[in-house]
Amino acid sequence: MEVIYSDTAYDDAFRTMETECDDLVIPFVNHMFGEKFDNTAVIKRLRNEHFIEKEDGSEERRVTDSHFEIISSEITKRYHLECESKKYDGTILVRIFEYDAQVAIDEGDRNIERLRVKFPNSGLLLLRKSGRAPSKASIEMEMPDGNVASYTVPIIQMSDVTLEEIFVKRLYLLIPFYMFNYEERLK
Repeated sequence: MEVIYSDTAYDDAFRTMETECDDLVIPFVNHMFGEKFDNTAVIKRLRNEHFIEKEDGSEERRVTDSHFEIISSEITKRYHLECESKKYDGTILVRIFEYDAQVAIDEGDRNIERLRVKFPNSGLLLLRKSGRAPSKASIEMEMPDGNVASYTVPIIQMSDVTLEEIFVKRLYLLIPFYMFNYEERLK
């Protein structure tokens, strides 16, 4: 019997819920980023496929797990979420920065003498327990003049989320991934 396996099964499940279920995404964003969006907030899905042009003229395709805006009253905020099934070792921060930079460039305001980019609010959901994972990471960029620009990437580890918390905080987006808390007990 052939085993059916996909390296992106968890990404695909996350992406499907993110694109189909606004009522699951908003409470998760509220929890991860300390927001207070209510049920009147609207999610606008944005392109999650980007192409990076290389020096040789070829293009490299980059696909984020999610890229969307939440619009509430007069406020619009852009988000980029990644779902990672590998153990955390910090290397995903490079991918998050690359995705964020490409999103910022694609949406940037440019003219002949200026390019202004705005990075999205980015977060990371870790499915597997990792004692080395912090609750937040920082991406810092040192500018030519010595100034440093940085932003924080909140990190949620499934192993830190209780079933009670899922239901109390309406984090239903996490239910399919709760099994990772029992992964070591499963064959």
